[in-house]
Amino acid sequence: MTALELSRLSKRYRDRHALRDLSLTVPEGCIFGLLGRNGAGKSTTINCVLGLIAPSAGKISIFGQQRTPALFERIAYLPEGTALEGFMTGREHAHLRASAFRSFDRLRFAELVERFEIDLSRRVRSLSKGQQQALALALVFAQGADLLMLDEPASGLDPVAQRLLLELIVQAGADGRTVIFSSHQIGDIERTVERFAILKRGTLALSGDLEEVRRSKAILEATLAAPPDAVRLRERIPAPYLVEDGVIRVYTDGNAPVIRAALATLEPLDIREHEMTLEDVFFEAVGDREEILK
Repeated sequence: MTALELSRLSKRYRDRHALRDLSLTVPEGCIFGLLGRNGAGKSTTINCVLGLIAPSAGKISIFGQQRTPALFERIAYLPEGTALEGFMTGREHAHLRASAFRSFDRLRFAELVERFEIDLSRRVRSLSKGQQQALALALVFAQGADLLMLDEPASGLDPVAQRLLLELIVQAGADGRTVIFSSHQIGDIERTVERFAILKRGTLALSGDLEEVRRSKAILEATLAAPPDAVRLRERIPAPYLVEDGVIRVYTDGNAPVIRAALATLEPLDIREHEMTLEDVFFEAVGDREEILK
C-alpha cells in the first residue's frame, strides 16, 4: 500500500510555477527524502499535501484515500521554523497536542524530553532555537502518527541532537511508520532514507530507490599520461566529465562499460571506478556542474 501518491501536482503563482506536473509514490513504511536547492518546491509539495495551500492542478492520495479531517489524525507535521507559540511553555504545548490527537503518547513525550534535555517549564520564546526545534520534534514523534512529514527537521540542532533525530527517524521506519523529510543536509538523507526525490525548479529531476540509483551510476577516473586534447576528449567521451591535474573524471549513468572503453582509447595510465555518493547524484541532477563539465 502507498502512504502518499501525487499525480501531476502543480502549483502556480501568477506567472511562476512553484510545482509543475510532479508525480511521486511513497510506499507505506518507507523513509523518504526530499532534496532540492532553495526554491525547488520541497516545502510547497509538503504544504500542498497537508492542505495548507491549494494546488493549481493534480491529485493527492494519502493511504489510498482522498484527504479528510479524520485522515489527519494519522499525520504528524513539523513545519520549517517549528511554528510553536512563544508565550506557551513546553508543558502547555504537550497538553494542547494531547487534546488534539488521541494517539499522543505522554510517556513517549516525557522520554524524548529527557533525551533532548528540554526544560518544559520555560516559555518557548526563552528557549534557544535548537531547543525550540527539539521540543517540536518531541511533540511530533510522540504523536503516534502513521505518516510523519518533516520540513528541515535538523535546523538549529546541535550535533548530539542531530544524531538523536536520525535515530528517531530510523526507528520510526523500523516500526512501520512512513517518514517524509526534506533537508539541505545530504549526508543525513543518505544515512537514513530508502527512497528519495530530487526537485529542480518545481519539477522532478530524479527519484527512486537510493541503492538502486547508486548502483546504476558510477564515477570513472583515468590518469592520463599526457595533457589531454580538448577536441579529442569531446569526440571520444559521451558523458559529462571534468579534467584536473591530469585526471579525467567521468560521471556515468548506466553506461560505465561504454565510458570505460572510450577512456581506454586515450591510453591512460590507469582507470578506477567509484560508486556515486548521494551528493554526487544530487549535483548531477540539479546541474550544478554545468559550468565546469563538458
